[in-house]
Amino acid sequence: MVKTIQIREIIGKIQSRIDELYSKEPNNKTFQQEGMINGSKIVQSYLHESEFGITIEHLLYMVYESDIVYPNEVIKELNELASEFKIENPYL
Repeated sequence: MVKTIQIREIIGKIQSRIDELYSKEPNNKTFQQEGMINGSKIVQSYLHESEFGITIEHLLYMVYESDIVYPNEVIKELNELASEFKIENPYL
């Protein structure tokens, strides 16, 4: 339960940054990638099914495959979650 709450918080932080860029640059190449704009809905559905690994993998994709700069805190939290769930981060 605690991990689900932590993951939801990270989803919110990531989606907030995506929404912020989208409002400023809707034609940014980031938004041409599948699963970016609606990424939070995708990961919420994975999370709902207790698919923690896939949830974290998609969050990693959303963070590392975008033109968005995330606060170090978000990157650290996400990388710690990946490590905890033994998810290899292919972007590092």
